Amino acid sequence: MQTFYSFADITEFQNFLRTASWKDGELDYITLRGSVYTMDEYDHDGLYLTYYNKKNDTQIRVDTPNNRYKNGFKDATVEAFLNYGTYRNDIVYAE
Repeated sequence: MQTFYSFADITEFQNFLRTASWKDGELDYITLRGSVYTMDEYDHDGLYLTYYNKKNDTQIRVDTPNNRYKNGFKDATVEAFLNYGTYRNDIVYAE
């Protein structure tokens, strides 16, 4: 199931994740400043997620010091950075 949420900036996305009502796992796709990002990696310990936009070669990383499966994303930090062309070949990225 594809799930899209649109955010104006990183701060809005971070605040969304931190809300107590959002504990339903990962979003498959997000739109940030008009660009679509595809969730491309997560760890099984519940400490991080990454989203990638192949067209802009940028990645969004969501980190949380506590297990998001137990505690949600209430202490998550979100940052965006250039990815330098390293992406997964087994994923079809939305653009």
